[in-house]
Amino acid sequence: MYTVNARYMNKKILHNLFLAVPIILAIIFGFPKSVSAAPKLEKTIGNVKHYIYDSKCKGATKQNLIFDGTTASFEDTYLFIHGQTAPSPEGYCGDKGFDLCTRAAEKTKSIFVGFAMSGSGATWVNAFDFTCLYNEAKAQISELGKTMPSSHILAAFSYGGGALKKIYTNKVQPPNVKYTLFFDACFPGWCEVVAKIPSSARGNMNIYASNALGNQNGPKNQEGAQKAMEVSNDA
Repeated sequence: MYTVNARYMNKKILHNLFLAVPIILAIIFGFPKSVSAAPKLEKTIGNVKHYIYDSKCKGATKQNLIFDGTTASFEDTYLFIHGQTAPSPEGYCGDKGFDLCTRAAEKTKSIFVGFAMSGSGATWVNAFDFTCLYNEAKAQISELGKTMPSSHILAAFSYGGGALKKIYTNKVQPPNVKYTLFFDACFPGWCEVVAKIPSSARGNMNIYASNALGNQNGPKNQEGAQKAMEVSNDA
């Protein structure tokens, strides 16, 4: 015959219920989500504010938000993807680099988002999760009391063209894309793939291919741009 210690069993039941409560609540209301810290003001140039924040997305580093601080509401969101390796935050807002701060001073109705990934080339392109980065940027802009505009411009430099191609082939581009811009980012065939996509999904497609000397990137970009024009869905 087995004997039962009622007091012990009651304590055990209460203990198990205590441990189970957080799990039950999580199932009902959802598990807590990892949230990035609020954006930090990195630099002010005139009316332009440059904010940075640490991303929680896979393979991402410090992301950049740049806009005219005196603008109450914006019209366009400019999403920029870097090349072979990500510059430091200063590379997004300075004399050397992409200088999105100057663009923000010129385009006061645009919010500029400078994505930044760790690693080099194909490593970061493979890890690039546009949906995560986009939703995170939208939330961070909201933290600053602003609203991300629903009209979008997607742009990439050099190896960033691979990330643009990935966005469109995976069909995760944001709504209302006005322009897709390639800056020396047409190799190997990235522009060609995107050019075949209907303009209703990618907007107007503009390609800038320089005549770089001393390496093969210039000729490759020129060739890629030519092929893109030949197969363009707009042609």
